[in-house]
Amino acid sequence: MIKFSKLFLLAAASLSFFGSCSDDDTIIYPEPEFGDYVSVNPESASVSSKGGKASVMVTSNGEWTLSGESAYVTPSATTGKDGEVVTFAVNPNDKHEDQVFTYTFKNGQKTANYTITLLRKALDELTIDFAEGSNNVAYTGGEVKVIVVSNNAWTLEGTSDFVTPSAIQGTDGDEVVFTVKANDTDAERAAKFQFKNGEKVVDFEIKQAAYVETIELAKAEAKLSYNANNKYQVAVKTNVSNRELTAEIPAEATWVKFKGALPGTDGVNAMLDIQENRTTATRTAVITFKGTKGASAVFTLIQMPKVILSVQSKSYSVKKDATSYEVPVTANVEFDVKVSAEGNGWFTFNSVAENVIKFDVKPLENETPRTCTVTLTEKNPAENVKAVVVVFNINQKPAGLISCAADMRRSRTHFSSIPNSQPLYVSSWSMEALVNIQEARERGNLSTIMGIEGTALLRMGDANLPWNQLQVTAQNETSVTGTESQLSELNRWYHIAFTYNYETKSAKLYIDGELKLTAERYYRTTNFAVAYYGSEGQWNRAFWIGYSYDSNRYFPGYMSEMRLWNRELSKEEINAKNHFYQVDPNSEGLIGYWKLDDGSGYVVKDYSPSGNNMEGEINVRHHNNNDTHSGEPGMNWVEVNIG
Repeated sequence: MIKFSKLFLLAAASLSFFGSCSDDDTIIYPEPEFGDYVSVNPESASVSSKGGKASVMVTSNGEWTLSGESAYVTPSATTGKDGEVVTFAVNPNDKHEDQVFTYTFKNGQKTANYTITLLRKALDELTIDFAEGSNNVAYTGGEVKVIVVSNNAWTLEGTSDFVTPSAIQGTDGDEVVFTVKANDTDAERAAKFQFKNGEKVVDFEIKQAAYVETIELAKAEAKLSYNANNKYQVAVKTNVSNRELTAEIPAEATWVKFKGALPGTDGVNAMLDIQENRTTATRTAVITFKGTKGASAVFTLIQMPKVILSVQSKSYSVKKDATSYEVPVTANVEFDVKVSAEGNGWFTFNSVAENVIKFDVKPLENETPRTCTVTLTEKNPAENVKAVVVVFNINQKPAGLISCAADMRRSRTHFSSIPNSQPLYVSSWSMEALVNIQEARERGNLSTIMGIEGTALLRMGDANLPWNQLQVTAQNETSVTGTESQLSELNRWYHIAFTYNYETKSAKLYIDGELKLTAERYYRTTNFAVAYYGSEGQWNRAFWIGYSYDSNRYFPGYMSEMRLWNRELSKEEINAKNHFYQVDPNSEGLIGYWKLDDGSGYVVKDYSPSGNNMEGEINVRHHNNNDTHSGEPGMNWVEVNIG
């Protein structure tokens, strides 16, 4: 009978693993950042009862150690590196039973076992022992080793033009090595032999595959995110060994490197090192994996830039009689547009063209406000990366008191001249603003609403304050602030009022008409009539809306109804009907009234009797060459529906 061990040995074991690498070969070893790895080939071996040697090659991406011992077996080494061969010297078996010895190779947390079977001394039998599957030889040829267990002398019969046995007769425990020539034809072939011991006969057949080198990819393309600055493995189904697989990468694709291959489940895993994509464009590398006999497969690696998908606001107001509406969008990817069920047919997606999303709208036929949400979802995101999602609100209601406001992100307004400065010189005073925060900032950031740095300034945040906490600083007095003055919601309109009475020294801060803070302060007479003429210094700070000191102190959202008074407003006045949204330009004590509803251009009209218009700038930033902060003339106007 034929006895099969548990060893799985590729047919060309000896040639492929012990004779294929010369001293001149260049091998790319796996790098440790892919994790610990160790394996052995073959995984087991059989030795005849006469004893002998068994050899194994170790593949490892770090130094390995060997454990296990037996009085019958002596290894040539107990430590080593990748690619080294360990030879085990095995003493003769003095027993009539097989003996099995297991040794363990370890690298870090990974282990691989190697099993040696020492065959028994023969009784009344004729059997042969060879590695399971080793008689199925690859086209490259190789050796098939057979150990004969026989109680008497044996002979071997059979001939072949491509297989040559090392012996045709012998005794118990002898090994016969069948040398198989390479098959350079496109047809499979077989050679048949018989082992004989008297009347006992054991058939033995060697089959050899036709010459076919194959390389197939589990998938032909991968789409990675911009920050895939890590390792990516390509599963390659192939009969090419991990040490022989190569990769051809275009010279211009310097952002991807081939780091070698590791044995895989059904071939090998090719390892690629991917750098971060810091450009604004998608980039592609077409990689050709190759074997040694001409087989190849093409893999397309796509790496996206950082995904940009954004709209200007979290909420939009649609006019009562609108039949269409457009929302500007900034995107470098394709995206889906979905209107929520609340749209209910009155607000539907139409198309996307030239960075604008177009919607169809049904006019509002009654006075009942309606709202829905629109969700933008990135199409075809990178592998293992969630799609970017943007959600914004659509509101439609009867026309409010305010239909236009200013987006003050990275924007500011100032006096370029002050034709009527006298009214802006005050003792008692009040500041008012209608604001809508569109984006959160980090703790410690400052966001300016209005005023003069060091003189009288209404702002949010500070070095030790939450970014959304209102604060009034003036004339080296302790600032007026507290946890009660935090604006906790995004995309919500807040009315803010700060009042100061020179006679009573009382400072008060209101949010939406509710008194939040009261403090005693000793402010001197204040002059708000300070224009900006192109530069500022420690002693000549100007009056601004949305800016103070430097460009990082911008207001992160919308503004409307900015007002200055030369008196303390009462709580009753602040809470008067529609006071949040409009006041009579001729109201007593109103010395500055910038509604920020101009809608075009960069001139910001002063509706108060003072008539001191302001000028707007956008894209305000720091210029290192002259250490200034400035932008370009303009204002970012947005449609709103407030009041």
